[in-house]
Amino acid sequence: MSPSLAARAGLALVEVERRPALLVRAVSDTITALFGHPVGALLGPADALLELIHPDDRELYERGLEVSDGGLLTVRMRTADGRHRWTDHHLDPWSERDGVSVLIQDVNPRREAEHRAAMCEQWFRSLAHHAPVILFGVDASGRFTQFEYYVERGEIAGRFDVIGRRVAEIFDDLPEHLALLERALAGERVHERLTHRGSTFELHCEAVDLDDARGTTLLGSILNVTSQVRLDQALRENEQYLHTIIHTVTDGILLNDTAGRIKFVNSRLAKLLGVRPEDMIGKHIFDFMDAEGAEQARRNLARRREGHADRFDHRFLRADGTVMWSLVTAKPMYDAAGAHQGSLVAVTDISERKRAEEALRRARDELELRVRDRTIELKRANDRLKDEVKTRRLAEEAALHASRTKSVFLASMSHELRTPLNAIVGYDELLLEEIEASGEGEQYVDDLRRIHSSSLHLLNLINNVLDLSKIEASKMEVSAEQFSIADVARELEATIRPLALKNGNRALVTCDADQVVTTDRTKLKQILLNLLGNACKFTSQGEVRLRLSVVVRGVVVWLICVVSDTGVGIPREQQAQIFQAFTQTESGRRVEQGTGLGLTITKRLCEMLGGDITVDSAVGQGTTFTVCLPVGRASR
Repeated sequence: MSPSLAARAGLALVEVERRPALLVRAVSDTITALFGHPVGALLGPADALLELIHPDDRELYERGLEVSDGGLLTVRMRTADGRHRWTDHHLDPWSERDGVSVLIQDVNPRREAEHRAAMCEQWFRSLAHHAPVILFGVDASGRFTQFEYYVERGEIAGRFDVIGRRVAEIFDDLPEHLALLERALAGERVHERLTHRGSTFELHCEAVDLDDARGTTLLGSILNVTSQVRLDQALRENEQYLHTIIHTVTDGILLNDTAGRIKFVNSRLAKLLGVRPEDMIGKHIFDFMDAEGAEQARRNLARRREGHADRFDHRFLRADGTVMWSLVTAKPMYDAAGAHQGSLVAVTDISERKRAEEALRRARDELELRVRDRTIELKRANDRLKDEVKTRRLAEEAALHASRTKSVFLASMSHELRTPLNAIVGYDELLLEEIEASGEGEQYVDDLRRIHSSSLHLLNLINNVLDLSKIEASKMEVSAEQFSIADVARELEATIRPLALKNGNRALVTCDADQVVTTDRTKLKQILLNLLGNACKFTSQGEVRLRLSVVVRGVVVWLICVVSDTGVGIPREQQAQIFQAFTQTESGRRVEQGTGLGLTITKRLCEMLGGDITVDSAVGQGTTFTVCLPVGRASR
């Protein structure tokens, strides 16, 4: 092509010689008009021409100039202002010598249009792939020309392999729906809701005349609205549920606007006021109140507009003119933009409560009158009672003083009482020994033994009385010492074994640990000997046990002494009385032994040592006494 022809066509022509190196021999003037580059800048070595080619296209372009036998290269070419434009380069090799003519055509507008079209198509396909809808096209013969679809969770998205196939061939399980497509092909715009395999779809389709060889085509969409249908159904059910709740609750409910006009009222409130719900809609709430209630309601409406929620007692006026007292809970309501729309009000009938409060007030007033009338009488009675209390207190103090005096006397008389008895017991024992040695006077042995037994019993009684008196007179002292509980266990076992054998019993003494403890050793032995003696006395052909153990509770070391037997037991109703002075159980009275003071003294001794004693017994099964005494502090 000659340079003049290229100029008339608005094209640029470049002549390039290949050997020995790429060399630009000629450039048409139109290169300047198209791209802004002067002709002279491009003549000579082809480097200047190659610099105008986009870096991504340059290698391909250079190779085309060097070896191409002809053809078309589409590359981006830089203009004088630095922008790149799409260009077609038609290569035409020379016939006489090694070179090529390059006809350059600016195709940037065409490429931009193609790019926009491609973007539109890409956008359309993206929309089709990501929208929960099926888009399809069907030609007049019933064959698919387009089918784009998306499945909500993304399991499938893209095209079915159905292009060119008939609709009936693909969806042969929808014969009742194929008629809809036929109606659309006949020119009707179809909009139907379909149900298929438990799901609901909306079908939109109509025939469109396309300006191409395809002629009339049916374009349509199928939207899966199952979720929307279910949501609508759930919404209707919720509305019905809410309607049922609102109209069956025991409280009245109403909605009013900012001016106090009623927008909604449930049947309960209308019934409380003796009207129909429809008779209240649109009216002011003041219409159902007396003057006092209406004034209060106006103040409350102002508080709702300020955003306050309140709970208060209020007066409504029934249709029959009577007053209904109610507990009102009012809350301001707002729209989505936060603008105040009115109030939600819950009304509870408290007329009965108000009547009860009024009756209570009257009763309180009457009671106050009665109280005033009897104040003087009560004051006089109170004065008399104070005198009686004072007299009784003086009597109790006198009795307590007498008891202490008695206890002090008995405690101080212990030597004078016990010395003669000890002499009688000693003299009786000497007589028995002489009779046994000489063999004379055996007729007096039984009498002497009775005297000896009675004297010991009397001495034991006096000792117990004196011990109890000392305790009550606070003259018995505690002498704490350190000793081994194992030693005490051995001493007790030696003492108690003969007593146990006397009634055919077996005595068992166990000590869990040989530990040194601190308490009053004498009083501990007195406590345990008293309990063991009782166990031997009330058990026959059985077993008497003593178990000693030490436990730590917090910072205190405790000695736990458990005395148990298999004897007659103590009835439950008598267990609360056995620690009272001069009290014996039925079994104790039957054996005609004891003074009724042993357990009393035992309990007092336990308390003096800072501990306690408990009993657990069943008739015919035996008795267990548990003594707990503090015997030291735990080392950290």
